[in-house]
Amino acid sequence: MDYFCIRQDQRYRYTPVIQNFYSTFMRKDFMEDNGVRIPDKNVVFSNSAKEHDRVDILDSQMFAVSRPVKDVFRIYIPSMKFKQFCILNNELNSHALYYAPILKSIPCLKSCDKDALVLYKGKIGREPVFRIQDIQADRVIIRLDVAESLLRRNIKKYNLLKVELEG
Repeated sequence: MDYFCIRQDQRYRYTPVIQNFYSTFMRKDFMEDNGVRIPDKNVVFSNSAKEHDRVDILDSQMFAVSRPVKDVFRIYIPSMKFKQFCILNNELNSHALYYAPILKSIPCLKSCDKDALVLYKGKIGREPVFRIQDIQADRVIIRLDVAESLLRRNIKKYNLLKVELEG
């Protein structure tokens, strides 16, 4: 089975940047064992004079997805928990809803560089969606059938990087 790293599409330049994010949240809180530390519903601020691009994946401060991506993830893992983030832009009186999945974290990293991820196949099993545990940045991996489901639903504002599997 093929796997892909799902990432924010870098062609969009005006994605939300949450103010004071790291004074309130920590990356490790978005993992399966620590998800209870985050409230189910959150209001955060991202003020900008320009309207934010509504991308389907945010991954610069936290990994968060749009509603359509959330619905696809739930097809493959019905018990997946999500934390809702209402991102307010007070300058333009606008908002966007995103959902941060609380994902299983798997220690499966063999090597990583800018353009390639190599994972240990034996440690992944058949997980449809998961985080790589051994890496600082949020790297979420999806199985081929999950990627195909996103494409069939015309969800396009993200990038996929094919992951190499060994062992």
